[in-house]
Amino acid sequence: MITRNLYFLLSVFMTLVLLNSCKGDSSGATTSTNQSTKQPNPTQEELFKMNKHLMNEERSRINHFIKRNRWPVSSTGTGLKYWVYETTEGDSIKERDIVKVRYNILLLTGDTCYKRWDQPEQFTVDFDQVESGLHEGIKYMKKGEKARLILPPHLAHGLIGDMNKIPMNATLIYDIQVIDQ
Repeated sequence: MITRNLYFLLSVFMTLVLLNSCKGDSSGATTSTNQSTKQPNPTQEELFKMNKHLMNEERSRINHFIKRNRWPVSSTGTGLKYWVYETTEGDSIKERDIVKVRYNILLLTGDTCYKRWDQPEQFTVDFDQVESGLHEGIKYMKKGEKARLILPPHLAHGLIGDMNKIPMNATLIYDIQVIDQ
């Protein structure tokens, strides 16, 4: 709850900073009212510290989730966590492969965002408009395998979510199977 509140406050703060920096008349002059209410912009160092703090909190939430569920995950340098829980023989998926997958997307709370297990989707690895974490995670799989991918917000839908079922700054869990490669 605290993490979501911090994300919300940070996004509101950044929105206010952006809106405040865009105010002014068509000549580019700022009105006296805007000058008196304008707050100082945070420094790059302050923004860096806030972002680092938020990422550390999210990393902690993910690690607690993994520990609580006793998932034997592997980690990548980007923050992706994955667990291939049903393996097969064959070639690993690579860039430019066209894959057909079925999946369900859940939040760390266990809430389901999307159920696509009965509605397979197809995409080209590293070239289609899917989450960067999905492009990365799918390359640890082979045809027929099932895995759980944990995508932190920066590898999923980021600050704004998907404007539908995925909330802002959400860590996503993909329960996924590669049907075809």
